[in-house]
Amino acid sequence: MSALKIFFCLLIITLHTKKSFADAPGTAWKITPNNCYSQDGHCESDVIVEWQTPDATHFCIKIEDKNEPEFCSNGELSGQQAFSLKAMRTKKIFIINPQNQRLLSTLTFRIVTDSVPRNPRKRRHSWSIL
Repeated sequence: MSALKIFFCLLIITLHTKKSFADAPGTAWKITPNNCYSQDGHCESDVIVEWQTPDATHFCIKIEDKNEPEFCSNGELSGQQAFSLKAMRTKKIFIINPQNQRLLSTLTFRIVTDSVPRNPRKRRHSWSIL
């Protein structure tokens, strides 16, 4: 096989498998922690959103039910941003393009409650057969 054929095959494979940032939102974003464990359902947590993008993408991090974004990037290829989050229920965190308001990704911050009632184990008396 000639070098030219190999080059074109590799070029076609590369172009075919390359995904744009908006097409692969799950591979570029991470929220830590993504769960908050609470008995009463109320949670206050410092969270970190990390990102890595293939090109200089401008985006804003917006929390569900809030009008203003928590953070807007300046086109960094990768980075992280920390902020405080208070929630009584699971919240969606939206990554949006500020120019056209296009949704790039959605992250979920879950509130996990211990909803299973815990009854103390009934103890038997040592003299009881039943």
